[in-house]
Amino acid sequence: MPLVKEIHIKKGLLLLWEITEKPDQLQKHYPVLTSDKRYKAFKHKKRQIEWLAIRLMLIHIGFENVNIRYNDHGQPYITHPHYKHISISHSDTLAGIILHEEVKVGLDIESFDRNFIQVERKYLSPVELEMTQQEEKWHCLFWCAKEAVFKTAGQPGIHFTDQIAINSINPGSINAKLKTNKHEKSYRLNYFEYQRHFIVYAIDRKY
Repeated sequence: MPLVKEIHIKKGLLLLWEITEKPDQLQKHYPVLTSDKRYKAFKHKKRQIEWLAIRLMLIHIGFENVNIRYNDHGQPYITHPHYKHISISHSDTLAGIILHEEVKVGLDIESFDRNFIQVERKYLSPVELEMTQQEEKWHCLFWCAKEAVFKTAGQPGIHFTDQIAINSINPGSINAKLKTNKHEKSYRLNYFEYQRHFIVYAIDRKY
C-alpha cells in the first residue's frame, strides 16, 4: 500500500498516498468498496483510483464507516467518534486527507507542472504577482494556500484575488488572511514538497 506520509499534528492527522496502482489491483484486496454505486458511476480509471485511495487511507487508520458525505457548501464530512472534520485533495499522482478532532481543516495538493501562469491574474493580487517573481514555484504554492483557506472557510463565493491575501511566506509556513463582508480571519498554513507537488494544509482557529 503506497501510503507515503503519515503526519501527526495536534489533535489531527494528515495522510498522503502515492497513486501507483491500477483499479483492478486495489479491487482484489478491497472488493466491498468497488461494489459501491458511486464507484461504479466513475467512467475514468484515474477517478476510480482517487476514490479508492481516499477510502483506503481511512481504512488504514481504523475507520469502519468510510462513507463520505458533503454539506451544502461542498465540504466533506464523516461520522467517527474521534475525528469530526476532514478535507480531501488529489492531483496528478497523489491523494491526501487531513482529519481533526475539533476544528475545520483544509488540504490542497497541486503539481508543479500545472500551468498557473495562464490564470495568475484570476487568483493573485498585484502584490502577490510581484512576490512570485522571487520563485516560479510560488505560483503553485499560492494557489494551494488559497485553496486550503477556501476549503477551511467553507463559504461559497469567495474571490481568491480580492478576499484571500498571502501576507508572508516562510520555510514550511504561510500567513494568509481571509476578508469577507462579515469578518476577517488570519490563517497560518503549513506546507511541504513531495514528488514535484506542494502539499498545503490549514487548521482553523476557534475564534
